[in-house]
Amino acid sequence: MAMLPPYITELKLSQAFRDIPVPIEDCLRTNTNAETYIADDDQTSISDFVDNSSMVHQNGKTLIVANPHQSEFSLLQIDHKLIKRQGRRCDCAIINNHVFNFVEFKSNVHGYRQKDIDDAYHSAMEQLSVTIHLFRARLNTENIDLDKKRKVEAYMCTNPHFPHALATEMNYALQFKQFNNCPLYISNKMTI
Repeated sequence: MAMLPPYITELKLSQAFRDIPVPIEDCLRTNTNAETYIADDDQTSISDFVDNSSMVHQNGKTLIVANPHQSEFSLLQIDHKLIKRQGRRCDCAIINNHVFNFVEFKSNVHGYRQKDIDDAYHSAMEQLSVTIHLFRARLNTENIDLDKKRKVEAYMCTNPHFPHALATEMNYALQFKQFNNCPLYISNKMTI
């Protein structure tokens, strides 16, 4: 069994997800780079670290993680790795000693009608909400209050051609915070 980072062990993720066939350690990737790129693989639909010169990065389907202190953090692969069954959930999470950031990639918006754009927002917000509530509930069974242990945030990552409307995004972020008690950022950049 691989050694888990202390910030993962402290959260008791292995115990909280012991009924899942894939061990937590098989769903984790660690990194200490000052800047790291993460994307959802087109073939496997599993989030992973990618080379900054890859086509994924060029097409804007990438989350850029700035880690100025170069402290260790983990990428937790959630969708199609930790949780393989059908259902709504976000793609991955970024975890360290201070944050637990849930991430949903939305680079596949079909059309640019307002309905298509709203559907993308609603889908991402639902996937993030469901996953945040799932993790809070599972960790609570291990007497871990996620919000007391880490700053919880949610990120919706879009491609560069996704039409952004600041007022709409602010409204969605406010709704999300009221329902989930954590901020929603619609951005392809994160600083940890």
